[in-house]
Amino acid sequence: MEKAAQDQAQHFNLRRRPWKPKVRDTVWATEHHLSKAAEGFASKLAPRFDGYTIKKFTSPVIYVLEHKTTKKVRLHTSAI
Repeated sequence: MEKAAQDQAQHFNLRRRPWKPKVRDTVWATEHHLSKAAEGFASKLAPRFDGYTIKKFTSPVIYVLEHKTTKKVRLHTSAI
């Protein structure tokens, strides 16, 4: 079983490249919109990703993002 797991891991990680973001890098983050019938807004038609700038790191996998245009701040976790 151990050998099978190692073989699968090797195939899965074959073209994986390490990614280490830096402060002030631009990243794409998911947006979670809610539909508003009164305003005629359908969330399924809204863009799913939006541009953010990394403001600071609170841990190796958690960082603070700032929206490029509205300047709103939010926490985000990277999937490592």
